[in-house]
Amino acid sequence: MEEMMLGVPEVARLLGRHPQSVRRYEARGLLPKAARDPLTNARLWRLQDVQEAARRNLAPIPPEEATDRTREEVTQEKEITVPHELVSA
Repeated sequence: MEEMMLGVPEVARLLGRHPQSVRRYEARGLLPKAARDPLTNARLWRLQDVQEAARRNLAPIPPEEATDRTREEVTQEKEITVPHELVSA
């Protein structure tokens, strides 16, 4: 069985964020480095990796809070909620 792979639009939709935020999260290490589609060079993440990042409260930091502060500083200031679709039972 093939693993489910998600592109930037799908990850953004699951996290409730703008696609550019997803790229920023990857660049900052809040999401794991994406695999690349060999034909299109599009970013691809395994669903499991996105779920794990969301569970660890790494992904949903809004763009207005994307500063040079560390992830810990931002998450201490604001409770981060994870969409229920990303939390497995």
